[in-house]
Amino acid sequence: MSEQRRKKKNYSSFPWAVFTAYMLAGAACGAVIMLHLERIYTSGEQTHVRMLRFMLLFMCMYGAIIVQIVIHEAGHLLFGMATGYRFNSFRIFNLMWIKENSGIRFRRMSLSGTGGQCLMNPPDLTDGKMPVMLYNYGGVILNTVSVPLFAVLALLCPAGSFGRPALLLSAVIGLSYAFVNGFPLGVGLVNNDGKNALDASRSPEALRAFWIQMKANEMTSKGARLREMPDEWFMLPSDEAMKNSIIAVVGALACSREMDAHRFEQADRLMAGMLSKQNGIVGLHRAMMNCDRIFVRLIRQNSPEAVERLLSKEQKKIMKAYRAYPSVLRTEYALALLRDGDLEKAAGVRKKFEQTASSYPYPVEIEGERELMDIAEEKARSGRS
Repeated sequence: MSEQRRKKKNYSSFPWAVFTAYMLAGAACGAVIMLHLERIYTSGEQTHVRMLRFMLLFMCMYGAIIVQIVIHEAGHLLFGMATGYRFNSFRIFNLMWIKENSGIRFRRMSLSGTGGQCLMNPPDLTDGKMPVMLYNYGGVILNTVSVPLFAVLALLCPAGSFGRPALLLSAVIGLSYAFVNGFPLGVGLVNNDGKNALDASRSPEALRAFWIQMKANEMTSKGARLREMPDEWFMLPSDEAMKNSIIAVVGALACSREMDAHRFEQADRLMAGMLSKQNGIVGLHRAMMNCDRIFVRLIRQNSPEAVERLLSKEQKKIMKAYRAYPSVLRTEYALALLRDGDLEKAAGVRKKFEQTASSYPYPVEIEGERELMDIAEEKARSGRS
């Protein structure tokens, strides 16, 4: 498979099952809204009143989406804690509560393509085992349970009230969330809960990789850099094992660790090898690895041709979508300094980085990205002297 086709598959794939589920959910929501409007329609009602009713119902639909996101993430939290996991962070859109050494703090972090995320600290492995199914499927379970609950409550509401369509919309969206997150799929740039649960349960190596991924996040939230974590966590999996997307995360973390340790040549070699093969590395991780490769090209060789090859149309699209992500901002900073020689643009990117850093939930990641930005700045300064 060519590199271009592999990128298209990993970056742009959006399963037809997901598309169909969202289309059906949208059609069902539209039907609920129109049936309600038809029921309460009275002859002679002014147009602006009908428009106001429609806008209120449309807002109810968005409210239902938020409600189901909260329910979904609460499911991960509830079933995670029930099976031995411990609270780490809870995010709805860009609002995030994270447990730090000094307690739970409010931070901001947005991750394009996700409405929320609940991360937990994993229990210790016992004979190489730990529970994964209930934690991963907790959100799906609560979404599913909410569907009949909202449907029954809707029927209890007066026929002409706004409560009935609002609750029916919540039931419809809950059903679509349960399917989209529960049926094992690679959804766009990331895998869904069902796919993560399936991949983590396939083998003892996959289970350990899932534990490492969550343990590394726990250590990061407590202030540890990747380069400070145990070497054995980041032993490179075999090519065959890397076809499992959960195990592939360990490979991606190993590359990030080399970048954090400033072993740029080794990091680039690892990333080039992984990106040249068909494996389970999800599209988001591939894009972030390409950001790192662009950065390495700029500070080591400053080769415009090599950089442009890496800045494909899809890569630019993803970097734009994740433009507030620290590693993307760091790469944009290096591009402004070393490719474009635009000090004003670089200053603007640096300002945006510092704005992001002020509320970013992982200060050690910001520390590492600042070091890389300083390296790019020193490279630019030496080039001007």
